Amino acid sequence: GASHRRPHLGPLAESEGGCADVSRTDHFHIDLHGDYVPGMCPGLAVHHQDLGTPLSPETYPLLTRLHRGGVASLLALARDLGFKPDPLGYLDRCHLCDQIRQHLVRLPGTSYGELRPRGFYASESGEDSGPVPRPAPVPTC
Repeated sequence: GASHRRPHLGPLAESEGGCADVSRTDHFHIDLHGDYVPGMCPGLAVHHQDLGTPLSPETYPLLTRLHRGGVASLLALARDLGFKPDPLGYLDRCHLCDQIRQHLVRLPGTSYGELRPRGFYASESGEDSGPVPRPAPVPTC
């Protein structure tokens, strides 16, 4: 709940250095599309064909920004693009990062390829995307 939130950004937005979570290789996931999901960062993905090579800032502007400057760097970009921090604060830097990405994915005329899968952001928006289709019944013998 809101009682556990930090009332201001403070160290969440002032941390120096990159976000270690996006660089970790000791804990990661592979999503259903075969894409690499860094650390504990659902909603961020690296196409499997880009693994093993340096990530291009043109292809992965948000991930490279997080890697180089952390959440503070992402916040600076988001503020330039109209992001207004929640006055109630955030649970931690990951919560802040998630909310920034929720804002960025909805900006008209922008497309950040690393913000995947798109369903992650649709479900967080509160928008009704319709009923989840049920799988076809499995025939029994």
